[in-house]
Amino acid sequence: MRNRRFKISLMLLLIAAQITILAPASIGDDLNGGDGEEFTEELSEKEREALFYSGYVAIKNADNSILVEGLSVHETVKIEIRDRDNTVLASTTAKVDENRHYLWVSEPLSKDVFVADSPYSDTYHISIYVYQGASQSARSLPNRTNRYEISSPYETYRPGYKPPVEIDYTKYGVGTLNPTFRDPFKISSITNPVAVAAGEDHVLVYSKEGNLYGWGKNASHEISKSDYPVLPPTKIGMFKGVKKMGAGKGFSLFLTSSGDLYGWGDLNWLGILKVTSTPERLPFIPEKIKDFDVNEKTVAILTTKGNVYQLGGRYGDADEFYEYHHRQINLGNVTAISMGESTGYAVKEDGTLWTWNIEISTKDPATKKVASGLKDIVILDSSNTGSTGVDYIVAVDKKGELWAWGENHAPLETAAPRVMKQPVKITKNPKRKTENSFGPVGVQVQYTAVAASSNGAMFLTKDKELLLTMYNSGYVPYGLNKKVTSIANNKYNVYWISDGKLWVYGSNNQLGQLGRGVKLK
Repeated sequence: MRNRRFKISLMLLLIAAQITILAPASIGDDLNGGDGEEFTEELSEKEREALFYSGYVAIKNADNSILVEGLSVHETVKIEIRDRDNTVLASTTAKVDENRHYLWVSEPLSKDVFVADSPYSDTYHISIYVYQGASQSARSLPNRTNRYEISSPYETYRPGYKPPVEIDYTKYGVGTLNPTFRDPFKISSITNPVAVAAGEDHVLVYSKEGNLYGWGKNASHEISKSDYPVLPPTKIGMFKGVKKMGAGKGFSLFLTSSGDLYGWGDLNWLGILKVTSTPERLPFIPEKIKDFDVNEKTVAILTTKGNVYQLGGRYGDADEFYEYHHRQINLGNVTAISMGESTGYAVKEDGTLWTWNIEISTKDPATKKVASGLKDIVILDSSNTGSTGVDYIVAVDKKGELWAWGENHAPLETAAPRVMKQPVKITKNPKRKTENSFGPVGVQVQYTAVAASSNGAMFLTKDKELLLTMYNSGYVPYGLNKKVTSIANNKYNVYWISDGKLWVYGSNNQLGQLGRGVKLK
């Protein structure tokens, strides 16, 4: 897995850490025999780059060979690999090519020479020496045990290197073209839909027959094995007993009625080192799973025993170690969970609301009680409130009452106060669409599902009526808000199943998230 942050950090580390006996101007003197400043003016652009970035990188390969590459203004460089006793294990004189680049891969070394103080030490007791003219540099070989792979910052100088091509989604009818549709429309190609789940980039739907469908972004095969980076509504396969689905950033999930969680797409950030188009059971959770919630690259998991786990997370001090991308959270007796953008949420049996920091760290994430009064909660969802970066939650208890907590800077409109330091009951406040009006429901109703986002929220009642806040929700025609059995949303779009038909409405279709507009050649 390639991580841009690792790459940039590594480049800075290499430049800063290089031990050079002679300054770059002195290297010029050594080559030219004259004034260093005069020499610099005569250098080509490639030589100037080599002079400025005259560091190198050493990477241990899977077969125990060592790759060494870098830039140099010299014609050749001498490379030595030494162990902790300063014994030379391998050496070569590498030629510098026309791009001022050199690369050497040693023969595989004995695994016994790769000694580190611990699996978490940053380096092995192996040193890489590079001699350039009259200068010498040395550094320890980085230890990547239990860490994600990184790419060399010098690979762009390799002969034949082709930079990654940014996907032009306009070739497929979407992208900056962003074809949107003012009115709600039906996805006719999917018959008998019973459940829908939406991420920011793609959407999943499950049918009565057990067919799983998806559309939107497919660059990581989060929908299917197709090589197209975006897809219209596409059948993924038939899977019996699917209880819930989730659409993450580059991956998809579903939970079975037997308590097993399956995933496909780019699973690297979840601690599983692969990209696959085939749903497979995810390891790491030693208990049966009751529920999960996904937000971008982080997944909160609730087990049948009331314990909480996390897969993925936000960047932290241990994000390079894949084993820290799955962990148990120090919370028990939990009845409902939700994953926010930067915070995890859990409600306990005693009605208290708890949060935890979702950064990937070597330490167990700290948990904090932030509110009480949420007794018998069975459904929980959360979202930030847009540019403010703060969260609000909505919850449903066993009686079907609706609750809110946090900061409501717009998504709940007047359905809830702007600041809620303690949970507030808002059962009568979401908006109802009638034949002649649109406003707060105003009467006691029971809720069975909620879906929160930064631009609005959706609420499903026991009578299968869809209530809304924000989202230009007045545009949902009367009638389509009845006989509703499943709801989902993202920041700009809403999805719902009414009378056995799947409906879509929204303003973001840059990746085909609305299920229309994608054109495959």
